[in-house]
Amino acid sequence: MKVVIVKDNETYDKIPTLYEDDFGFIVNFKVKDDLNANYNIGSTSEVLLKIVNLNTEAVLIDNTCEIVSSTSGTCRYEFKETDLNTSGIFVCELEMSSAIQRYSISMGRTLIKENQ
Repeated sequence: MKVVIVKDNETYDKIPTLYEDDFGFIVNFKVKDDLNANYNIGSTSEVLLKIVNLNTEAVLIDNTCEIVSSTSGTCRYEFKETDLNTSGIFVCELEMSSAIQRYSISMGRTLIKENQ
C-alpha cells in the first residue's frame, strides 16, 4: 500500500516540506493499494499520523486523523499550533488499526524548516 498526500491542492507521494510553528492547515491522505486503487479503510477503527525525528527518534506527532471517506481510503489531519514546534528531518507514517490488526504505511521523510 501507499499514501497519496494532498496539501494546498497539490498532490505528493510524501509529506512536503513544512515550516516550524506553522498550523491551521489541513493535509489529506488517500490510501491506495498495490494496483493504485482506493483502499477501503472501513474496517479501520483508527488512523494515526506519526512524525518522528530521524536522528533523535523523538515523537513530534502521534495523533488521530479524521476519516473523511472510508470507501475511498481518505482521511485528513489539521495541524495544530503545537505540532510543528521544532525543525529537522522527520520520518512520517500512517498507522491504521482495527480490532484484529495494526499496520503502518511509510510516507518517507520530510523536512521541517525553521521559520524565517
